[in-house]
Amino acid sequence: MAVSDNSNDKLFSALTYPIPLVGIIILISDSMKNNPILRTHAVQSIALGVVLFIVSILLSVTVILACLAPVIWLGVTLFYGYQAEVQATDPAAFDRQQHSVFLGWNQTILPKILTAQTFYRFAYSDYLSVVREDLNHMTGASLIYHLNEYVSITGFCNYTWNASTASVAEYRNL
Repeated sequence: MAVSDNSNDKLFSALTYPIPLVGIIILISDSMKNNPILRTHAVQSIALGVVLFIVSILLSVTVILACLAPVIWLGVTLFYGYQAEVQATDPAAFDRQQHSVFLGWNQTILPKILTAQTFYRFAYSDYLSVVREDLNHMTGASLIYHLNEYVSITGFCNYTWNASTASVAEYRNL
């Protein structure tokens, strides 16, 4: 096939770079893939698109890590989780399923000496033998003094609020 130099070829060649999908369409299309100018620009634009995609992923990870670096450097550790359990009791009226989620953070104040911790926990309890559901909220803070690698002293304060469908089970305590 003879090399054509018409305005459609120039337009498609120019569109392949900002829109790499055009390059893929050119390589799939039977009428365009035999044109060496269009094929060259299509392959180059796809290669450029892949390289720019990889570079953008690397830069975004680098920026995210750069933003987290001060938090990591300050000794902050975030923790979170989910726990599900079945508690069998005697009497069986208190058998229950409990689901809880928690979130907290540790802050190193003095490395290997002093650590602060705060947390929040939400638990949902469904009693199996009676009609009762509890919603339990707990928040707290602690200060941990590390005497050595194996021994530490902890001071803590917790606030708990339990809302229940059984009014006798509702409480708040500090």
